[in-house]
Amino acid sequence: MFLYKLRHKFINLKIQNKISLTMISLLVFLIVFIYITIVASLQTVILSDSLRRMRSSHEAREQSLISSYANYMFQFNSLVSDTSFQNILLNVSKQDKSTTEHRLLLQDTISTLTTANPAVKTVYFIDNYKNAYYSYETFYNNESDLFFFQPKDISGITILPQRKSPFFTNDQVIPVIIPLTLRYIDQSQFTLIADSSENAMLYVTILISASSLNDLIQLWSNEFKSSHLFFIDRNGNLLSSPNSNILLSNNYDIELKNEKFLTPLFESNTIEQSKLSDSYVTSKALTSNLALVSISTRDEIFTMFSDLKNYMLFALIIGLLFTAAMTVLLSIFVSEPIAKLAVIVHKIKTNSYTEITLPDSTDEVGELNNAINDMYLTIQEQINQIKDSERQKFQTEIKLLSEQINPHLLYNTLEFINMEIYNNNTDVASNMVQALADYMRISLSYGSDKIFIQDETAHVRAYLKMMNYRFHNNIILLTSVSEDLKYCYITKSILQPFVENSIKHGFTMGTDASQIFNPTIEIAFKFLDGQLHINICDNGLGFNVDEMYALLQKPTNEESKKHVGLRNVIQRLEASYSNVTMTLSSTPYFKNEIILHFPYQLDDQKTEVIV
Repeated sequence: MFLYKLRHKFINLKIQNKISLTMISLLVFLIVFIYITIVASLQTVILSDSLRRMRSSHEAREQSLISSYANYMFQFNSLVSDTSFQNILLNVSKQDKSTTEHRLLLQDTISTLTTANPAVKTVYFIDNYKNAYYSYETFYNNESDLFFFQPKDISGITILPQRKSPFFTNDQVIPVIIPLTLRYIDQSQFTLIADSSENAMLYVTILISASSLNDLIQLWSNEFKSSHLFFIDRNGNLLSSPNSNILLSNNYDIELKNEKFLTPLFESNTIEQSKLSDSYVTSKALTSNLALVSISTRDEIFTMFSDLKNYMLFALIIGLLFTAAMTVLLSIFVSEPIAKLAVIVHKIKTNSYTEITLPDSTDEVGELNNAINDMYLTIQEQINQIKDSERQKFQTEIKLLSEQINPHLLYNTLEFINMEIYNNNTDVASNMVQALADYMRISLSYGSDKIFIQDETAHVRAYLKMMNYRFHNNIILLTSVSEDLKYCYITKSILQPFVENSIKHGFTMGTDASQIFNPTIEIAFKFLDGQLHINICDNGLGFNVDEMYALLQKPTNEESKKHVGLRNVIQRLEASYSNVTMTLSSTPYFKNEIILHFPYQLDDQKTEVIV
């Protein structure tokens, strides 16, 4: 079943991919064969040599560490045995002076101990009264962080597990605590390291930078650097952490606490080498409670031997170059002509095939190319015929939508004029006839679907004039059209339905609308960023924006059918310009606004007008 699926996928690949996959498969097989052969023959030699160099490197680091420790402790003993320091120690224990004075007296000692070894980050003192004396050049995050150990846990020189520095540097440090006391022997005063907290007068806290110590240890031996160094105590607890997360990622911190590992390490005085999982451990106890451990993974050991890697890389490059050359040759003569056909088909699919591509040959691929071209031309001819038919149908629908607007208005206006003549109001009737004539002249516009924008505003002005006469309103119409838009074409009769909507629903007489001061409708045409913006706003009763959006969709009830005129306008604009966007906002009695905007080619719509 698996082979059948694999065969099916391979068959469906492109020819060029099939050729490349075959060549690459042969190359990979060759490289794997060479790799297995070379690695199998050299693995034993590489591992043996690595273990030898790991032991040699560990010995060098151990000796350098012991030497560095001895030098530092020599300077430390010399400094704390000095009479001046002994006097300070005595004063601190008795609290003869203020904390500030004691801190000032200890500054030279702190500075000397800090600079005595590059791995030392800083040094500070703690007395039995919970007072800390640190350098003026350091600042702590929180004073309580300085007292991170319990005096009762300190016995002699004590190395604590790695932790974050209590000072602003936030570096990882290894704390070394040395309790000091004074003893009098034969009337002479000596500074000693206290064996318990009861005898301690002052605690010297030396913070050793974990990263600096690791870097120094690495520098002490050039024999084998691909190892992770750290310190552990007799119980296998980590006193320092390597620069990587190798211990946590491989659970070595758990295996290091196993007695099978700890017992021979601390009972012997020799370098021990053992295997943990896929790594090799080299370790030696420095004291009865301190051991230096280095771990190197199997991968790190073998990556040191770059000759094998370079050879494999060279073989891979040669093979890839050969494969690429063969693939190019086969592509030129076989797969490239087929790829050109695929491009032609894709262009036809995406409607971007604008120029007929002729074949380069008369073979089978060339004949297929000609057949595709003939098929494309036939399809395009049929599409054009369908488009012409749909265009004629579309124009008929647009005219029907436009004609839905006018008849009821004409009937009502003529009825009103008849009543005014009957009542002997000839002036009003005459003005109504003139307004109706202006309205109908622009509406008819010699059968054209589009008129100038300034004629469209005149059209809606004539409509509002008739409505003011009919309903005895005094609604003000304000229009704003920039000079460059006045003689640009727009689909006719698009403003009248919006003004009609404002009159019927925003300024309804006999309701709260009768209290509106200066009822006003404002219409503005603007051209911004390639789009025509039409703003229609009034200061009437307003509307619910969500309900209005819903009503302007496909009519589903009697209420929404009342807004057929507005829907017709949107449909006509969509048919002429596409991508019509409508934005609604309403603040009753202040500003109720409808904004229409759509793509508009200003240059295409302009017409030179001779005055």
